[in-house]
Amino acid sequence: MEEKQVDNHLSRHSNTHKLIVNVSPITRYHSLLCPSVNNNLPQWVTEDSLRLVLEVMFLAQDRNLRIGFNSLCAMASVNHLHYHLFLENHDLPVENIKCTQIKGPLYAFDETYPIPAFCFEVPSPQSINGISKEIYKLIEHLLKNCIAHNIFITRGSNLVPGEQNLEIIRIIIWPRKSSPKPKILTTFYVGLCELSGWFPVYSQNDYDKLRTDDLEIELSKWKIDNFSRLCDQVGLLY
Repeated sequence: MEEKQVDNHLSRHSNTHKLIVNVSPITRYHSLLCPSVNNNLPQWVTEDSLRLVLEVMFLAQDRNLRIGFNSLCAMASVNHLHYHLFLENHDLPVENIKCTQIKGPLYAFDETYPIPAFCFEVPSPQSINGISKEIYKLIEHLLKNCIAHNIFITRGSNLVPGEQNLEIIRIIIWPRKSSPKPKILTTFYVGLCELSGWFPVYSQNDYDKLRTDDLEIELSKWKIDNFSRLCDQVGLLY
C-alpha cells in the first residue's frame, strides 16, 4: 500500500499542468497553458494535452474563451509544449463557416474560406475521451509527415447537417506551409489568430491600410499545395 501511494504521487508530480503569464500578450488575459511541465515536452501536441484543453473549455463555460496552438514551423516562438488562452468577445468567421464531411467525425471547411482546414466537433464533456482519440489520428499523421499546423478551439455552430442552432466546441486544424521564422510582434505573420479571422495589428498605420481582400490573399499564401490529396490520405484513418 505504501509503495502504491508513492507511485501515485510520482505520477501526479510528473503530470503537473501550469497556467502562466504570457510575456508577449496580444490582448488582456492572454495566458499560456503548459501541460505536463515536469516532462519537458517539446511543442508537439499529445493526446493527453488535447484532452486537457478540451476539459478546460467545458470547465470555463465562457463563450469568449478560445484556445490555440502553433506547431513548430507554424509560428511557435518557443519549443516547449504550450497552448494559448484568449478571451475575445467578438464572433469569429471560423465559428460558423460551413463544413463538409470527409469521413466519420472528420470535416473540412467549404471553399468559401480562403485557407482550407479540418474541423471536428465536441458536443459535450462526456464525448471528450472518444473524440480526442479521433482528432489525434489526424494530428499524428501531420506530425509523422512533418506538416506544419495550427489549431484553434472555440465554440461555434454544429457541423452535422440538419441539426440547426446547436452550439458545440469546434476544433479546427490548419495544415499549412512551413514558416522558418518565429513571429515578431511588429510584423504581420499568419498564425492561429490570423487563420481564425482575428488579426492583431500593432500600429495605427498598418490598421488604416488593411483591406479584407488583402487579408484573404495573405491567408491564402499559406495554403498547402495538396490539401485534396491530404484529405484522401487522412480519410483512410477513419
